[in-house]
Amino acid sequence: MNTKLSEESLSYFYGTENYYRHALNKNLLYTDGVQYVAEEGKAYWLIDIVASVTSCFVVDSDDFTTWTLTKDKEKAYNKELDTQCDAVVICDDGNGKELYKQYIEYTDFPLDNLEMFLIQGVLMLASEY
Repeated sequence: MNTKLSEESLSYFYGTENYYRHALNKNLLYTDGVQYVAEEGKAYWLIDIVASVTSCFVVDSDDFTTWTLTKDKEKAYNKELDTQCDAVVICDDGNGKELYKQYIEYTDFPLDNLEMFLIQGVLMLASEY
């Protein structure tokens, strides 16, 4: 996969000029940085995870939450199914208390780690906070 997405390219995002509204969860907005990740990393699916979890009230979109995508093989091992996955998406309350976890069986996402914050219905990169 040929992509411009890298940790260095994400460091240029601080603040945002535009907000994007998720197509199915109209209460979820996201920033230029998240849009860049979705486009360059072919990762609209990642925004969809956040949108679906918050629309089902598993996680309240008005609270501060941290969303982390990790491609660490140890963390992405699904003990329940005894299977190795490519990645895991974890939502926590910002203090390390896990609120939601989803294993990703396969992904060609170019980064090993990505951290985003969801604050009052706005999803942003950590650097945009």
